[in-house]
Amino acid sequence: MEYKQSFFSLIERALKFWWWLGIMTIGITIYIDIQRYRKRKIIMHDKALTYTQGTFTVQSTDLPYRNIQSVRLSQGTFGRIFGYGDIVITTANTADNIIFKDISSPQKIRTVIQERIQ
Repeated sequence: MEYKQSFFSLIERALKFWWWLGIMTIGITIYIDIQRYRKRKIIMHDKALTYTQGTFTVQSTDLPYRNIQSVRLSQGTFGRIFGYGDIVITTANTADNIIFKDISSPQKIRTVIQERIQ
């Protein structure tokens, strides 16, 4: 007797595979985002600001206060409700702005930076 697999059972297996693959992808993405969020730090020294970020590769940026020209705050509706936003710093040395994304309590950090650059 010859055994043949049903076409619908193959489709069922394929759907299960893709469903689990999707769940795993979403889980890994959420895990990486949480780790990235936990590994960000802004450290304010006496003469410079240090921003460190990264999970697998750590990047660190030092900004002397004397080089900072302006500090801007960008918050959307949800950012104002939940207390997070972007801090945009313009420096004398770079043509591009330096953006610290999704920082908690950005108003306080902006105020402290502005006090130190004056």
